[in-house]
Amino acid sequence: LRPTRPSSRSQPRPRRAGVNPLGVGGPNGPIVLEQAPAVPAVAAQVERPEHLLVLSARSTAALRDLARSYAGAVAEAGTGQLGDIAFTAATARRHFQHRLAVTARAADELAAQLSAFAEGGAPDLSGEAAGAAPEVAFLFSGQGSQYAGMGRALYEASPRFRRTLDRCDAILRPFMDRPLLSVLFPAPGDEGLIDETIYTQPALVSLGYALGDLWRSWGVKPSVMLGHSVGEYAAATLAGVFTLEAGLKLIAARGRLMQALPRDGVMMTLFAAEAEVAAAVAPYASEVSIAAVNAPRSTVISGRRGAVEAIAAGFEAKGVKARALTTSHAFHSPLMQPMMAAFRALAESIAYGAPDVPILSNLTGRLETTALASADYWCRHVLAPVHFLDGISAAAARGISLFVEIGPRPVLCALGRETLDGAPDADGRQWLASLRRPGTDWRTMLDSLGRLHVAGVEIDWAGFDADYARRRVRLPGYAFQRRSFWAAPRAGSSVGGKVRGVATGADHPLLGQRLRQAGTKEVRFEAALNATDPAFLQATEAVLGPLRAHEHVGRVHTKPAMRLVPAMSSS
Repeated sequence: LRPTRPSSRSQPRPRRAGVNPLGVGGPNGPIVLEQAPAVPAVAAQVERPEHLLVLSARSTAALRDLARSYAGAVAEAGTGQLGDIAFTAATARRHFQHRLAVTARAADELAAQLSAFAEGGAPDLSGEAAGAAPEVAFLFSGQGSQYAGMGRALYEASPRFRRTLDRCDAILRPFMDRPLLSVLFPAPGDEGLIDETIYTQPALVSLGYALGDLWRSWGVKPSVMLGHSVGEYAAATLAGVFTLEAGLKLIAARGRLMQALPRDGVMMTLFAAEAEVAAAVAPYASEVSIAAVNAPRSTVISGRRGAVEAIAAGFEAKGVKARALTTSHAFHSPLMQPMMAAFRALAESIAYGAPDVPILSNLTGRLETTALASADYWCRHVLAPVHFLDGISAAAARGISLFVEIGPRPVLCALGRETLDGAPDADGRQWLASLRRPGTDWRTMLDSLGRLHVAGVEIDWAGFDADYARRRVRLPGYAFQRRSFWAAPRAGSSVGGKVRGVATGADHPLLGQRLRQAGTKEVRFEAALNATDPAFLQATEAVLGPLRAHEHVGRVHTKPAMRLVPAMSSS
């Protein structure tokens, strides 16, 4: 190496060095190396309040050793570097089959969890990834799941989520008398706005779209989507059935028209099968209808208050529980009929397209494509019952085992678990939330993302950190599980033996007998090799099996050969 001298200029030139590898029997390849440019520090404009660290290894033992070394590194680095540590571990390391995912707010919390796992603990977010990436279903929550402040922490610390909600707010300004953001994140005294249908429906669709877009930017691509009533609008918008502008215009009109209807209806959940409920509703068909079939024994009826209460009383007399739902109107019932003419006129002005992600329809419970791309579908959607039971059963029949709820709280996860977790193939099925309650947004999202990673879903870790100032940092290396393989010599074996008719002993365990040759000062050795002598050749195959399964072991040649060692110095 011949480094250049430092320059005395105010703007020093980068240092350079020439490398001249003198090849033996081959061409030379001189190379000029230049000092890497300095990377300016980037001040973080926004930061997550919590971070997700993912580790992996080829065995559980190696994963525990790796967690132990990371615990020390995290404790030493401190909370300020958690983002860079998590980024480096996710983007600069290969992801093996045995995985661990840990969410933490501070360095001491993360180090404690890693140490606990290293000492034999079994945290919830560890496991063995499947060979092939599993399929994921998105479930979009419907009306009734909303609460004031939903998604606020994501809005404050996720630039992408904020941009999407800001865009929704701008689109909805002509169609709402209140800004969307003032409904989602209300001032004191305005918390009740979120429960008014005129605001609830566009707010839920906006939130669902923003959450779905955020998940997809992290690499989580759904194989199928399923919404519940209003939630199907968010799914359709995300899948491209209509543009965001058209979808929000349509759902805002839907909420506004429903809000204007008389509040003389009620909705009630009957914990009975659909067939039993249908028989009880038949005499009241002009006033009451089945609004949703959510689970094998969870059926919602909707309609005129007196008629609904009479049907519920009949079930309660037979010992079947009934529960009134907190809603402003009797959705999916004949009481919605007065708004249909105005809604159809608007729906027919919207441009539609086939979904680019399969959607399990609320109307049929089956996969639909061209049916969704029509005004008639969304008009029937207002009155017809929601077949969530059929839809979630169809998703399970496709072999999907990972369900992510895209909404304010995991209400559909609860219904899906009630329907499917009694099935024989329930092992391995996971129900994951996006949000739960105010103040837990990031912990819920990151825990669910960690579970998806542990299950084998391919995450776009670069996309996950795309909106944050990150740099790679030095981290502990892989925790190799080092083992030794010794070949014991067989009884009665020898290295030397009889060479050229001369009985000798072993001068060297590998080179064999030293030859005494007149007329030369060269030192030569000679050895006789065969498949069983020396003993380590016989043991090679027994050793190679474990070696090939070991991490980072190269090819080993086992065929014995006869060769003369070149002359060596007497030293």
